[in-house]
Amino acid sequence: MASMRTLARLLLVPVAAGLLLVACGSDGDSGGQAATTTSATAVAGTTTAPAATVAPTTTAPAAATSGPEQPTNADVAEITVMVGLDDSPSRVEKVKLGQQVSLSMQSDQDEEYHLHGYDLEEKVAAGTEKTWDFTADKAGQFELESHVTDKVLLVIDVEP
Repeated sequence: MASMRTLARLLLVPVAAGLLLVACGSDGDSGGQAATTTSATAVAGTTTAPAATVAPTTTAPAAATSGPEQPTNADVAEITVMVGLDDSPSRVEKVKLGQQVSLSMQSDQDEEYHLHGYDLEEKVAAGTEKTWDFTADKAGQFELESHVTDKVLLVIDVEP
């Protein structure tokens, strides 16, 4: 009976050690390869089965959602107009369809301005700054003009 216990211990120790090595081997960097530990012990004509093979677990990256690209907050078209200094009917500011636009104006006189197509209209007092924030959700060319003088200050060209 004592020899059976000794034999069982002889078989159990290498198997337990092999399983422990397999468990520890999966924590380290295996370079994407499966960690394998095999332990075979021959005692009196008996062979133990190979220890378990453990493959590393991998997590696939989350799939990117597809659909129309949306402009980000960092993608804001900032347009500044100093009436009487840098306005001109030949001044064209290009923006992308769907892009956020921040249009700032400063006038040297009391004036009312209108952005055609977007129906944005504001009175701007002399020496003050007015900012319009909007989404360029219509393609085409849109004039910013004075309602007092009918002068075109610039054209916003919204491209798809």
